[in-house]
Amino acid sequence: MTAKVGFVQRIKNYLEDVKKEFGKLSSPPGSELLGYTYVVIATTFFFTVFIYITDLILTFIVQQIY
Repeated sequence: MTAKVGFVQRIKNYLEDVKKEFGKLSSPPGSELLGYTYVVIATTFFFTVFIYITDLILTFIVQQIY
């Protein structure tokens, strides 16, 4: 039974620590968040186009071989 109590106490301590850490969090200002959003969208768009063009080129090469 003591192992179970130790386990429950460890879970309780963990959750208390998580609560303390969440209290330390802060959100970036809206303008900064918007800037990060633009960077993520632009990066995603760039890699989407890059992968699409790479796929087209590789498909063309494979079709020429076979």
